[in-house]
Amino acid sequence: MITRLDRAGLAQAAWRARCWEREAMIEDPHKSEMGGAHLNGHASGAARMVRQVKRADDKLVAFVEERPLVALGVALAFGYVLGRVMTRQG
Repeated sequence: MITRLDRAGLAQAAWRARCWEREAMIEDPHKSEMGGAHLNGHASGAARMVRQVKRADDKLVAFVEERPLVALGVALAFGYVLGRVMTRQG
């Protein structure tokens, strides 16, 4: 019989495994996405930024899949605060 703590541990292990799988799918950080053409170092910087955005997106997707209610609560709270700030500015 699996207890509640066992299920939580299994869910956390599965979440970590998905994060590792997604990070492994990200391209090699030493490769340039511009096919070797560097524009005064801007190409490597842009490629690095693309990788960072992909990594952040993958982590966010994994978090929302693992904890959808927490993600919904955070989104609602952020929307409420943003709405309050915008109405005072407006």
